[in-house]
Amino acid sequence: MWKVQSGCNFGLKTFVLSRNAIGVGHARVAVIDNSYVTGKQQQCQAVQLHQPHRCNSSASRLTDYKRGKGGRSSFSGMVATVFGCSGFFGKYVVNRLGKMGCQVICPYRGDPYDVKELKLMGDLGQILFLPIHLEDEASLRKAMQYSNVVVNLIGKNNETRNFSFEDVNYLGAQRIARLAKESGVEKLLHFSSLNACPNPAGHVLPEGSEFLRTKFKGEMAVREEFPEAIVFRPADMFGQLDHFLTLYARPYRRVAGLGGVTYIPLYKKGRTTVKQPVFASDVGDGVVKALLDPGCMGKTFDIVGPHRYRLDHLITYIYQCLDTVPATFA
Repeated sequence: MWKVQSGCNFGLKTFVLSRNAIGVGHARVAVIDNSYVTGKQQQCQAVQLHQPHRCNSSASRLTDYKRGKGGRSSFSGMVATVFGCSGFFGKYVVNRLGKMGCQVICPYRGDPYDVKELKLMGDLGQILFLPIHLEDEASLRKAMQYSNVVVNLIGKNNETRNFSFEDVNYLGAQRIARLAKESGVEKLLHFSSLNACPNPAGHVLPEGSEFLRTKFKGEMAVREEFPEAIVFRPADMFGQLDHFLTLYARPYRRVAGLGGVTYIPLYKKGRTTVKQPVFASDVGDGVVKALLDPGCMGKTFDIVGPHRYRLDHLITYIYQCLDTVPATFA
């Protein structure tokens, strides 16, 4: 039994997300490096399932078979492992890949019921699940063994007793990149964070954000282990069940004051904080375009929305949409 490893060259320079974003407008992508990459179409390679290395045998290639006209019920030749598929943004990526006929491996940690909805995002047998642990290299290697594409969405913005920022954002990203290279993965797309830097300025925290610091370290580690990796640095993403709009709309973010006034604690009342949110569905489209465009290999993209908003203005708009008492910032 054989599986296909293939690639295509479209000679594209970059991509632009043009779908309407609810309440924001058109999302766009800022590309760091604008160099063209051209070349011959990569020759499809077949890989024998019981062998971890790549094989050039021409017998029984899946590319010799009819794969359909494209879409959900076809086979695109792409087998993708999506780490972090159980998170908010994971379902957008799995949905886009399933629509184009990819076979998607969905590694998960915890209860399998957390990822059961992903089963419907691809054709029968195209969405597969595998339990993993971020510190277990054997399970990670098994999840990538037959994939030619890996998308790493794993990240953590709060520490727990089991996982620190360093464990997830740095060591976990480095481990996945190294194992992906050893497994012969052709393309790796890693999600970092906007404003990730080695020494973030201290505002609320005098020492700066440890989250941004470890995200930057993870990004550099991925570059070292997998130089051709594509790195996305997204701004705050909004969509169904997001962690941006719902964060400020939840009751525990509001503090009741005297006279029925509702207060929302914000740094300097939100007047110095600027947000540039992007629609999660647009970012999902960008992931697919980046994986199909050979010109994106080895580049870093800042993924932002088309408009910037002061945080206090943005929260005022949220509460107007909720038809609740206007908030007073403290």
